[in-house]
Amino acid sequence: MNITECGRYYQNGGICVNYKSNEDYVFYAKGQNILSVESSFGSLAIAQGLSTLKDDDLILNNCVQAFSSFVCATAFPSCKRMEELSAPNLEVEIIPPCKSTCTNVIESCVTNSKNASAETQEIIKEYILSHIFFPRDCNGNITTSPPLNYEYPTEGCNSSSQLSNRPKCFKPLIEDHKWVETNKSEITSKEFCRNGCCVPCPQPYALYPPNQMKKGFIATQILRILSVIGSGIILFSYVVLPGYRTHPNILILFASLSIFLYSSNVFFSIMDPERVQCATEIIPSTQANNPFFCGLQGALLIFSSLATAIWVGFIILNLHVQTVWNSNIMDDKRVYLHIIGWGIPAILTIIALKTNSINYQFATLCFVKVEASNAMFFYPL
Repeated sequence: MNITECGRYYQNGGICVNYKSNEDYVFYAKGQNILSVESSFGSLAIAQGLSTLKDDDLILNNCVQAFSSFVCATAFPSCKRMEELSAPNLEVEIIPPCKSTCTNVIESCVTNSKNASAETQEIIKEYILSHIFFPRDCNGNITTSPPLNYEYPTEGCNSSSQLSNRPKCFKPLIEDHKWVETNKSEITSKEFCRNGCCVPCPQPYALYPPNQMKKGFIATQILRILSVIGSGIILFSYVVLPGYRTHPNILILFASLSIFLYSSNVFFSIMDPERVQCATEIIPSTQANNPFFCGLQGALLIFSSLATAIWVGFIILNLHVQTVWNSNIMDDKRVYLHIIGWGIPAILTIIALKTNSINYQFATLCFVKVEASNAMFFYPL
């Protein structure tokens, strides 16, 4: 036997990607390639898709997995390369799949399907039982991938599991490593993962062309940096220039300080928004899993937003009192202004932190979670 086509299975997103890894050496007839072989599988890809959509149908899933394992094991049988052989007259050695690979298909798709629903039986009949690769019995030779012509062996065969735990995830989805490592018993996130595939963090990016959101956020960060510079200049001017630390100018000083703190949020995410948005490649940030970039940034955002609103409100109120009532009553109430202007934002920020209510919400910002935002932020605001 002089067979020369024994190479690794390189086919990202192929039909057999869950059953053969890139490390597996497989045989395919000379002159063919993996794509041309898989193109002959026909309705198997449809059956796999329906199985994914109906992931709670165990009978259909077991049948599709058994049949996919059989097709991929016979169409791409394992092989050993020449340097691994002791017999010099053979270039490669094909290791055919065990007979159990065939009998599992008969059991899963014929015997067990009798207990399935009418819809499942129809799917199995249309896409699997009528498939040209479906084995009518397991007593003959393996002829699916010529020139094998092997009788199904029970010894010296490739008895390793043909089914890989690796899911087939299409972009922008990524593989759920926890699902693979725990043999499908656990998932990384109930919100963002299903059937071994997850929407990567930050999830809104998946709805737009690649890098479009990131470029937009960089543009907004540039504007926010200009805001930091502008408010910083005003703050510095009111601190160092004589006469600007007295009423009513001092109100502008504290309003500038709160605006400066608000704008300074940009430094947590500058040039790398994902360090605020995400704790891992799948899980969004919260104050618990990302305490500095999300927790501290969110707390600063809540505090500075409320403080800005209050101090700007003081400026407007003072202007109204002086203009309409010709009164300077707020001049001797500075202590109360500070208690209100800094105390209320501090209390609400502490409440948000104590109740673990800060997580990634939108853009490049961590903020109060939606279900608590009215009570902790918008109503007080």
